[in-house]
Amino acid sequence: GENVTQGAPDCHEGLDYYSESKAAFRPGVRGHYGPNPWPHQLPELRPAVLDYVHHMTKLGETLMRLIAIGLELPPNYFEKYYDDPYWGIRAIHYPPIQQHRPPSSASSASASTSAS
Repeated sequence: GENVTQGAPDCHEGLDYYSESKAAFRPGVRGHYGPNPWPHQLPELRPAVLDYVHHMTKLGETLMRLIAIGLELPPNYFEKYYDDPYWGIRAIHYPPIQQHRPPSSASSASASTSAS
């Protein structure tokens, strides 16, 4: 489909990647499941994304342990809720926008300031 921002088409390019976990699949629930379309022309992308996901998952686990401690719960209290996290990453590139000339005074739509 077309990319639309505030009702107007935009021209960004994007790559969306999601967890390939079978545990994330929920029958009857719309979502992104299955293998990701990793580009063959950029073989280093997959390990870089998965390494980033690994580190962000570990950070999330640490934060959840700290929240549990702050709530005076056992540090591992929330672990049962995130044993196989579902994640999504979107990498977006916006190409440079060409500069447009301001409209000439003949075509400008502004209020008249004449005293006539």
